[in-house]
Amino acid sequence: MIRREVPAEREAHRALDKVRRQGPEAAREETLRVQAELVRLYGWEGYQTLMAQMESDLARLSEHRSY
Repeated sequence: MIRREVPAEREAHRALDKVRRQGPEAAREETLRVQAELVRLYGWEGYQTLMAQMESDLARLSEHRSY
């Protein structure tokens, strides 16, 4: 089965590729910008909860892909 990207995924991939082409310093700056925005939106505890959930999701994806 071939999985197709949805428009939001394509947009996210393009944004990530753009940052990668700009180099590691741009990637660090974008990471800090996104972290600051998430803390602003959700507060520190909400940010920590969100990051824990994302880490859990990534771990599950990694396990699934290793089969």
